[in-house]
Amino acid sequence: MCGEYDALLPWPFSQMVTLMLLDQSGSGKYNVQCFKPEPSSSFWQPKSEMNVASAYVKDDAMFFKVMIDSLIGVVVHGLMLV
Repeated sequence: MCGEYDALLPWPFSQMVTLMLLDQSGSGKYNVQCFKPEPSSSFWQPKSEMNVASAYVKDDAMFFKVMIDSLIGVVVHGLMLV
């Protein structure tokens, strides 16, 4: 969707994105994952007030799957972000 500062920003969006899983115990051990966006139309300047709907957000909810490799195999957990 369009934003107040879109005209001032460089397009397409090509900045490095960093996702962090934060440790809440106070130890400061974070899990960090970085990626650079693909040059697809998703990262070009928005042209309309609303984005084209995708299957990632439905009824104001987004789901993540976390896969953990363990000694006994892969453990899969689901997470819902509302």
